[in-house]
Amino acid sequence: MNISNRVRLAGGVLVALAYFGAFRSLDAASIVFYVDGVSGGLPTRAGDIPVRNRLISLGHTVTTILDSAGTAADMVGKDLIVISSSVQSVDMAAYAVSSLVNSPLPILDYEPALFDELLLGASGNNIDGQASLTITTPGHPLAAGFSGSITVYSTPGMMAFGVAGTLGTDATVVATSDVGDPAIFTYNKGNRLSDDTTIAAARRVGFYFNEVGVPGANPDGFKLFDAAVGYALVPEPSCVALLSMVLVGFGSRRVSFRARCNNLLPKG
Repeated sequence: MNISNRVRLAGGVLVALAYFGAFRSLDAASIVFYVDGVSGGLPTRAGDIPVRNRLISLGHTVTTILDSAGTAADMVGKDLIVISSSVQSVDMAAYAVSSLVNSPLPILDYEPALFDELLLGASGNNIDGQASLTITTPGHPLAAGFSGSITVYSTPGMMAFGVAGTLGTDATVVATSDVGDPAIFTYNKGNRLSDDTTIAAARRVGFYFNEVGVPGANPDGFKLFDAAVGYALVPEPSCVALLSMVLVGFGSRRVSFRARCNNLLPKG
């Protein structure tokens, strides 16, 4: 096997490893789910039960934890933090500031009263009588392939929204309420959070679900939730992935260079 083929093979192996590493957690992630109301390790609130069931149906393992019982030990060996709007923000505020805001784990939060502690903008609002969203960034993975106005609740209900103008410079808003409130928004690892100073240690996603309204969510609403979970879990490009790209590029350049040289050699 010549050098170019060995380089391409090594690059291919690294690409495969990077691909496996990037998407392995998507199929079987270990998720911490903070809620208000736990019995026997299971959520008791009507809107938290279908969310837990949905996560499990996606192949994930879910550890449900009472909002007032959260500690940094919850994050050990986990891949994602999900925070329900059922939590009492006063029970999680100090924990959010001391441990969650700088957590290396991605966070999917739909408790708007914790947006300020998590540096996802000002404390948001729960608004009743909502049924639809407007997709403002249709090409983004969080849009789940939707565009324009989309009905996400089969019956009007409560939704959680951020506060426009408070998310900071680096936030990406993917969907809004019908009047422009941020409904789905995100910060990637390395982005500045809403104070425009603190750097996100992992992906952060603000989401429109509200525990009271979730029982009315339709399939499109859950498709957006699935996209939010998947997007939060996809890691940033790793050193392995970057190295594989370099090696594949190097191998391609070697082949191109050799082909050009061969064209200059006398034939026969």
